[in-house]
Amino acid sequence: MVASCTYVTVGDVPPGARKALVRFQSTRQRNTLCIFDLRIDADYKEPLGGFRPVKVTYVWTEDGAEKRHVHVAVKPNETYTVRCAKPPLMRSLIVELAD
Repeated sequence: MVASCTYVTVGDVPPGARKALVRFQSTRQRNTLCIFDLRIDADYKEPLGGFRPVKVTYVWTEDGAEKRHVHVAVKPNETYTVRCAKPPLMRSLIVELAD
């Protein structure tokens, strides 16, 4: 028996929907539908949500000396680069709301 995995994504869910009907139907043989593992996730957009600037602090060591890089992200899709002079050893990543 060969296992298979299927992902289904539905994107046209009306705003405010609170229920969904999920139905499976076998297409191979009569009375042979088997579900060993089932996972259903529902993602939603927070109606009052949004983005607020966050302060990201990287802490690492280079040759035993502690280094830090602080960046305030003002856009949700913002990218940036942390440059290290030598191979770093990551110590912590701190994410907090910006002032």
